[in-house]
Amino acid sequence: YGILKRQGYIRSIPGKGYFVLGKKDKHLKILLILNKLSAYKKIVYASFIETLGESAKVDLQIYHYNPNLLKEIIETNLGKYHYYVIMPHFYHDTKLRDIYSILELIPEQELVLMDKRVKGFKKDCIEVYQDFRSDIYGALVSAQKQLEKYSSVAIILQKESHHPREIIEGAKKFCTQVGKKLQ
Repeated sequence: YGILKRQGYIRSIPGKGYFVLGKKDKHLKILLILNKLSAYKKIVYASFIETLGESAKVDLQIYHYNPNLLKEIIETNLGKYHYYVIMPHFYHDTKLRDIYSILELIPEQELVLMDKRVKGFKKDCIEVYQDFRSDIYGALVSAQKQLEKYSSVAIILQKESHHPREIIEGAKKFCTQVGKKLQ
């Protein structure tokens, strides 16, 4: 059943059983699940579609940082796609165990985490992510000469934007190292 399901011949519905889907689609089916729409996410989406070309059908869902909505999207679509590509950005007060329990619904060979690493997640899945802490730290180090004339560094983020906290951590590391105040 697992092989037939992964190959797209059958679908399982919990509590009801397995159902034949009919003629097998030769395209790779991917569900891309983003936390929000933004200019950056539109670029990622366009690049994703362009790279895959005609070889895949990509559906898009948005979960608006809401873990309950992400869980609902996954539960509704489980078994319908070859891959589930998720950008795992959540509200800062979302508990890691809640994120783990949602991501663990997806078989590890079908799960792709993109853009942000989920700290401590142990599943052996595909991960392509930014290292926000190291990236901001590296950017500040590369601009160190230009920043010498300033006594402090200010990072300005909107409260409602839910930027990764690792950005602040990388900036703090730089400021501590070079003796500047972080605002």
